[in-house]
Parts: sequence; C-alpha cells; structure tokens
Amino acid sequence: KKYDVIIVDEAQDCDFCIAAILRMHLKEEKSNLYVFYDKTQNVYNKDFKDGFMISDKPFYLRENLRNTASIYSWAQKNTKLGMEVITNQIVGSVPTSIITNNIRDIKELLENKLIELIEKEYVNKNFITILTDDENFDYFNYLRIGKWNLLETINPNEEQISLFKVKDFKGLESNVVIYIHSNNTNSTIDYVAYTRAKYYLYEYLVK
Repeated sequence: KKYDVIIVDEAQDCDFCIAAILRMHLKEEKSNLYVFYDKTQNVYNKDFKDGFMISDKPFYLRENLRNTASIYSWAQKNTKLGMEVITNQIVGSVPTSIITNNIRDIKELLENKLIELIEKEYVNKNFITILTDDENFDYFNYLRIGKWNLLETINPNEEQISLFKVKDFKGLESNVVIYIHSNNTNSTIDYVAYTRAKYYLYEYLVK
C-alpha cells in the first residue's frame, strides 16, 4: 500500500534497509515522511544512515515529559546519557538502589517491596512493572513472588505482575518500575530501564 503521510517513531531501531522499505510506501515524492528518534535508546546499535532520504535532520527528543526530574536526573547521573535533555519540572521521589551479591537475595527484597507497594501503600499492581536485563530474565520469568507470579504480559490478572526484558519494554512506560540487573549492563540498557518509570523507580543491582 501507498500512503500520503508516514510517521516513523523509534527510528533508532531501523537499519538502512528498513528505512528504505518504509520510504517505498509513500505515494509520491511530495508525500510527507516524518522521522522521530532518540539516539540514547539505540539498544540494537542500528543506523538508518540515509535510508529515509530526508533532506532535514530527524526530529530528536530534547524535552523529557515522561519522567519526574528526580528519575531523569538519576538516569543522567548513572549513564551519562541524555545530558542535553530538558527535564520535567515535577521533582518527584528520588529513586532508590540496593546492591546484592546474590540474585537469590533479590527474591526476598522484591517480595517485601511488592507487599509494601500493593498492600501497605495501595498501589494498583497493574501500575507496577518489573524490568530485567537479558542476563537475569530467565531466573525471574514465571517466578512466584509471595502471592504473585511474574509473567511477561501487558495485561496481568489478579495473581500476576508484569515482567519484561528492558529491550522489550522500550517505548513503553509504567508508573512504578523495579529494575533488576547486573553491574555489567551497558549504559544504553540502563538508560532505557530508568526512563520507563513515570513516578517511582527502584533498582536492584546484582554484583
């Protein structure tokens, strides 16, 4: 099919071939093609080069509206990425980080945090998302934490909490993010994980 207008979001996920194929779906040369991207979220290390054949530079995210200032400042400090981005005026709660030497210790820490959020602070559990790096995902996938099962789903039932790899949650957001990762994750993955959190961010780091 051919289109008068094509809007490409998350263009950093495109390589030259994908960009060229997308352009082929324009009706004619004067049809509109808009390209948006965020170079700090290029988790697949792709480069669309001049595949879109656009004369102007792609639109680049310069103002952060998703995260509170505390969360975004945390992401900047810990990754050294997105330093030129203008932060949100809402300050919000400061993220917390706990370091452990054993991934099994996180199970108890995670259960205590979920009980605190859901049963004591009455946070809707569907507003909570657990993110992991690739290395730790298999350990937590389908894991029973207290009364909840961790499961890769965007629509959890009463007994489930959403669990995703960071790469699979890119472009999405959650009111509360609990990020579990090893200390060797690269800064791009960490940046994407931190900036998925709208209001609250908790980090569990496995050394």
